[in-house]
Amino acid sequence: MALEEDESAEEIVETGEEIKKKVDEAESKLVSPKQETFQDIINFRNMIDRHLIHLKDLIDSNVPPLTSGEKDRFEDLDQDWSEVKKEVDQILNSDLPAFNKLLRESDIQHVAPKEKKEEKVGS
Repeated sequence: MALEEDESAEEIVETGEEIKKKVDEAESKLVSPKQETFQDIINFRNMIDRHLIHLKDLIDSNVPPLTSGEKDRFEDLDQDWSEVKKEVDQILNSDLPAFNKLLRESDIQHVAPKEKKEEKVGS
């Protein structure tokens, strides 16, 4: 039986959904999960990962020394990462251990995602 159908598991379902939302929010600040091709940059903003890769490529292609602009850009990106890292650390060090404890106390061995139904082409 799915947890969503079990009224006694309401706290587990709600807590799991809250954690999933936090993970999705942190992920969307780090990467653009909707980007699938090189043309998707037009529709979906680059996030921290792409900005860091671009800066690394720029630095790798330059003759030393680093420019002040490159250093400043790194500091900006490092600050952005520090903010997201706080969210990630909260999830990993607090939210997930509390959720796992709740699962153990409820005698639930594991949680698995729902199976996605494959869409048929032409349907």
